[in-house]
Amino acid sequence: PAPSSGPVSVRDRRWSGGFPRCRAPAAVAARSLRRPADRRVPGDNAPPRRAAHSDGSTGGGGREPPPPADRTKLSNNQRKGKYLFGGKWHSVESLARTEQDLMGSNRKEDIDKLLALEELLTHAKADFIVQSAEFIESGRGAKNIMVVLIQEYCQKRNHLDSPLLEWARTKEGQESTMFEHHITNFNTYCYFLTDLVTFLADLTHSCPKAEMQFKDRVAKWSAVKAILPTVFKKAHVKNEHVNEIEFLKHLKERYLDGIALHEITPQVIAPLLIEYIKHTNNPYA
Repeated sequence: PAPSSGPVSVRDRRWSGGFPRCRAPAAVAARSLRRPADRRVPGDNAPPRRAAHSDGSTGGGGREPPPPADRTKLSNNQRKGKYLFGGKWHSVESLARTEQDLMGSNRKEDIDKLLALEELLTHAKADFIVQSAEFIESGRGAKNIMVVLIQEYCQKRNHLDSPLLEWARTKEGQESTMFEHHITNFNTYCYFLTDLVTFLADLTHSCPKAEMQFKDRVAKWSAVKAILPTVFKKAHVKNEHVNEIEFLKHLKERYLDGIALHEITPQVIAPLLIEYIKHTNNPYA
């Protein structure tokens, strides 16, 4: 789905070497939904509407979109990259730039850096797989709908070579395998993450009521997870005897929408856990 103002064309710039292009950082891409004229990508010379800091964040007032997933927020409100390379903290975007700068060099020093980046990419991809696993699992059964929406997003934004599209078309349950095989450099990884964040921004922009419902569910989901150890204790059940993700999925599908946030307490959830255990014929019931 595209914003109500129509699809936004993001200018591209292919780096040399034949690698998929890495578009604007996620924060810039998401910001383009509200300000179509501000369509910057790495390497553009046109001045942005608001100055960007060296780490890709923007200053000034006004509501800003959430930062890219690979950045952490410090106590002084400054941002830094998540991945340490060459003695400096980097974002995925800056690592993609560094990687491209080193490509084609025959210097042993640069080759060693590329090998170090290759190892760091393995850790970065593992981070994504771990962090996304719970969301992918909770969305089982709705993938056919999401594939259609991602296809429409890629068509409207002219991102037909997006690794996000390939990821979405992967057979359900094999997303991690596809991710490992197709995300082979930081440039492709940057492109994938940028499209993922921009797609989600498009989706929420197009569905304000669903966004409110989603935020309500997230709050409830977080509340349930926070009290889950107490719930298991109250129900006299060891958590290793129950598939926690499956129980949460059961809770979400059957009860979560009918429970108010303030009602999510161990006293309310514990009986539902016991009911779930009996429903699944668990011998530890």
